[in-house]
Amino acid sequence: MSEDEPAQALRQLRADYPHMTITTGFCGPTRVWVARGEHGQRPWLVLSSDLSRFQAALGQPPTA
Repeated sequence: MSEDEPAQALRQLRADYPHMTITTGFCGPTRVWVARGEHGQRPWLVLSSDLSRFQAALGQPPTA
């Protein structure tokens, strides 16, 4: 993943899921993706180190 890809993916995810707080960061050397539902929205928490799995868990088709 290039340096700009995580930022692009984060912008797209936030646009697609405005009812969730979506962030990315590092847990040690591993990038992780985190989504939290706001105001009781489901899913209330999704965490993954794999962007494709993260998108699938949110119900979005993975990007290539």
